[in-house]
Amino acid sequence: MQDKLDPDTSLEEKMLFEDDDNINDDEYTSIPKEIRRLKTQMHDWPVEVLVKKIEDKDIILRPQYQRDFVWERSRCSKLIESILLNVPLPPIYLAEEEDGLLSVIDGLQRLRTFHEFFADKFRLIKLRGEGLSDLNGCTFSDLVQKAPKAKRILRSGNIRTITIGKDSDPEIKYDIFERLNSGSQKLNDQEIRNCIYHGKLNNLVMGTYNTEKEDYSKDGLRHNQHLQEIMNLRKPHKRYLDAEVILRILAVIDLNGSVKTKYKSSMKLLINHYMEENRDPEEDEINRLREVFNSTIEKVYTVFGKSSFRRYKGDQIEKSLNRSIMDCVCATFVKHDKGTLLAHKEQILQLMDRMLNNNQSQPQHNGQTFLDSVTKWTSNKSVLEARLVIWDQCLTEILG
Repeated sequence: MQDKLDPDTSLEEKMLFEDDDNINDDEYTSIPKEIRRLKTQMHDWPVEVLVKKIEDKDIILRPQYQRDFVWERSRCSKLIESILLNVPLPPIYLAEEEDGLLSVIDGLQRLRTFHEFFADKFRLIKLRGEGLSDLNGCTFSDLVQKAPKAKRILRSGNIRTITIGKDSDPEIKYDIFERLNSGSQKLNDQEIRNCIYHGKLNNLVMGTYNTEKEDYSKDGLRHNQHLQEIMNLRKPHKRYLDAEVILRILAVIDLNGSVKTKYKSSMKLLINHYMEENRDPEEDEINRLREVFNSTIEKVYTVFGKSSFRRYKGDQIEKSLNRSIMDCVCATFVKHDKGTLLAHKEQILQLMDRMLNNNQSQPQHNGQTFLDSVTKWTSNKSVLEARLVIWDQCLTEILG
């Protein structure tokens, strides 16, 4: 039995994962007022000033950190037309980074459009506003001779920006990003994290970004062959669900038995906090995390094969992954060497089969059996603790 599925969860995610870890929309509002720090600044900038800030890299356009649906040129032209017609536009939301630079929370495509038009990277098309049809086919430079007034209007057109200060609480910044998520296809949790928590840890998971190809290189953990086979992927997931799996594994391993003190109220927040706290680790730590993940996944696949992170009964294996099973297996396998696990492979497989299919006379913790803990209210703190403790104790009995 699964928790009730969130209607905003993507169909893709529902199909890939058997268990559901979504939390209520009001979860963030439960953050105590004394730590809900939110500092904002509002400015009205001429378009040419915003373009100059982008050129000077005071505003950083990070399309690699967002699932980038590039506007068609007709839509770009429509934005330019709106400025020329003095049509009010929604504000652009920015976030102040620790170094004082500004990254884009909402309004990336608008800023990219202004920047590219001022650099003569496209020509206006399909303008239909009064007196503007003659501008079709023009670049920004063409406006100097053909329509100097239009050029002045465009350069001086005001755009409102709202900047979230760097001293704002990270959870609030995530919450704001989530609420401002206004694209034609809403970003999922990991796509939002990819925007907010960019840094060395994110690069370790995603891979180095190639600015020329506008794509990630194959040095990220997402390219781990065992992970792709477990998730039935031929290449990294286009909406970063594999990256979320990796970060969840690392975050659960990092708990190291301290669920009561480290875990707040949901896996969503656990992964958020893990990315925030480990955003830019030293090189030695990066190498350690790479080894921890790769070796753990190798051990899991060596023992469980195609049944890794799935419910199964004998030879009958569920298609969907169960991330709650993943929590238990990874948190324990990381502590044992591959040889020991392989020597007890059949016993481990039988143990998991028994615990998934025989709910009678099973050990309990916090009033939960293992089967209950991987199928019901899986994001609850006591349920998470139950499955980790039960599996660890049973595995230890086998391994000695």
